[in-house]
Amino acid sequence: MERDLDWTPDPVDALPDFRKGVVEDVVESLISIFDSKDVFMSELTKVFSEQLLRITNYDVREVYGKLQLLKSRFGNSEFLSLDVMLKDIIQSRKLDKLINSDKVHASIISHMYWPELPEEKFKLPEEIQTNLQQYEEEFKRKKKGRRLTIFPGFLKTAE
Repeated sequence: MERDLDWTPDPVDALPDFRKGVVEDVVESLISIFDSKDVFMSELTKVFSEQLLRITNYDVREVYGKLQLLKSRFGNSEFLSLDVMLKDIIQSRKLDKLINSDKVHASIISHMYWPELPEEKFKLPEEIQTNLQQYEEEFKRKKKGRRLTIFPGFLKTAE
């Protein structure tokens, strides 16, 4: 048995390709950081949902492009909830035009497919509350049997 007196153990957080000096498969290296592929996919979904919620003009092209790259690597079935999220934002644009509010613009999401959103309880100014109520009433007229839940933490002011 050879004894290398200069041997040092790999760092605890070392990627699988650590000794090679070059990472051959970045995605596999990222997955190895998590406990399982499912945890990795869950975190990836959360990151994408945050990106989608930050979009203020309903333009999902950039996120769509990233999603297509991931689908080519993992397959379509891994990203069904992200497909629904993208569809939600695209449909929100159409619904927003249909409601035609010049004061409120909303992203209407299917809550069962999105990661849990933080609920922030605070009183909105009267004018904003009135605008939101008008939007909600118009939404109910256009989408019979459906209701809105407002998440004030995601409200954005006009710039």
